Amino acid sequence: MWVQLPDGIDAKAMQARAVSARVAYVPGIAFYADGSGGSHMRLSYCFPPPERITEGVRRLAAVLQHEVELRETFGKTYHEGPHPSDGSRSYAPAPDLA
Repeated sequence: MWVQLPDGIDAKAMQARAVSARVAYVPGIAFYADGSGGSHMRLSYCFPPPERITEGVRRLAAVLQHEVELRETFGKTYHEGPHPSDGSRSYAPAPDLA
């Protein structure tokens, strides 16, 4: 299943939090040679029984809701940069340039 996320939500940046919630997906950037597709994800659910799929969707929805709330709290503009300890990507509010 191909999922388009709300504006401003990056599937790759959200992935570690989803995995922490025991949900995995493939970020959309894996399907675009030009690096686009950041606001998309691919879900595969052919193996688990329906009750596990339902639980996985519930967990993913909770992660996504948290991402939306962070965006609403910190605004539209985010700065992507490396995490200091492991080099992974993370989002932090962009500096106020006003």
